[in-house]
Amino acid sequence: MRSRTLAGLVALLCTGILTASPVQAQDDGQAPDTTLRELPGAVTIGNGFSFTGAVITPPAGENPRTLDAYQAAVFVQSWLPTSIFGQDVQKDPPPDLPVYQIDIMGNWAGPVGTITVYFATDGTTPYVAFPQDQAVATEPGGPPPLPADWFVPPARVIDAFNGEAELVDTAGTQTTTTTTSESAAAPSDDDSGTSLGWTWAAVAAAGVVLVGLVLRWRSS
Repeated sequence: MRSRTLAGLVALLCTGILTASPVQAQDDGQAPDTTLRELPGAVTIGNGFSFTGAVITPPAGENPRTLDAYQAAVFVQSWLPTSIFGQDVQKDPPPDLPVYQIDIMGNWAGPVGTITVYFATDGTTPYVAFPQDQAVATEPGGPPPLPADWFVPPARVIDAFNGEAELVDTAGTQTTTTTTSESAAAPSDDDSGTSLGWTWAAVAAAGVVLVGLVLRWRSS
């Protein structure tokens, strides 16, 4: 029952977003997303999701490293829609690949805390595990979930994991402060990708809203 309800909400959300334009959203006087201001220094991807950073724990023998707020937001944005809509790309990584644990801190559409995901790659194909049975960890130091629910996200996840990708400019990112909005905007040589960009934004928005609903339900 819950699965059918969530699927229905996503379908309605996609329909509404795909039939609207960014100009219409502004003309309707919709209030801007203020989630970014709730966590100082956070970077938002819209719909209540904003991030302050992440810690990447590699396999034994390597040193941990961190992602700053912008890099963490880019990383989440790069795989989150696929985790919801990519049922056809569910696939475990080869067992010989090193697996990295990534603890991402931020506001997960309400609950503020840490979500753990896992990453592996052969240099060409990325793999992400987003364990679906976890709740947002509001206190540090707890045991992380085991890697589960692997899928193959877009290849740009590799650059995002390395801190070398840029945020895709959507309605959600445009509600940040002027400085952050300008730095978050993805470069564009022309307007040929506008339609595709807004279609991707619609899917991304639907995905993050669905994840938010699930996380709110688990934390209640």
